Amino acid sequence: MGRTPTGYQDLWKHVCSRMGKLCPDGVEFDCALPASEEEICQIESRMERRIPFALRSFFHQHTSSVALNWYLNWETIQSLPNVLQYVRGGDLFLSIGHQHVWHTNWSDWESRFKCASQYSPSGAVQYQFSELYPFIQSDSGDTLVIVTDGINKDSVVFQSFEDGPLSCARLAVDFDSFLSVWGALGFVGPNEWALIPFYDQDSDSLSLDLSAACEWRRIAELNCV
Repeated sequence: MGRTPTGYQDLWKHVCSRMGKLCPDGVEFDCALPASEEEICQIESRMERRIPFALRSFFHQHTSSVALNWYLNWETIQSLPNVLQYVRGGDLFLSIGHQHVWHTNWSDWESRFKCASQYSPSGAVQYQFSELYPFIQSDSGDTLVIVTDGINKDSVVFQSFEDGPLSCARLAVDFDSFLSVWGALGFVGPNEWALIPFYDQDSDSLSLDLSAACEWRRIAELNCV
């Protein structure tokens, strides 16, 4: 499942191959060489913030930028079972050069934390604004963050732009686990409603064991990922 001994390249190529069969309009994929330590330090200096270790290692060891996206046509969407009705596409975009953009956009979220020192609409786990590092943002404004300190340190947490069901939900215990499971789902989403069918409240994470995940992986022929 997920990452292979040779890194993420095999995973990305396999997802492209499988989703290419499901998406008549094809899959867009682009991957750059890994970032140098100097490049990473320049970005960190610009943001005045250090990139979390796992994400930093990803950029340094695997790629400085990867973009993989696909979109289902309306006929395919209509053929999906009801539980997958909001699965419309997938969009993996991780770029060292784009980190400052996510960081700037994330500053707009600070007002949500100003009413109290911590923010958690679900009332479950509370986080300090300063201990959350954004690394992916969907077109709808939903943001994936890495917890850099305090409770659930290193976890990947979902921040819902509309305070939806996944607000402050933990998606994985760490960045590598998240990317592995998300990759096994074909990088679906990352908007909230596309990820909801694959979120397991009992384990507080994305899960490949849920019936929706099994059905989606069967349909997309992703079971060997």
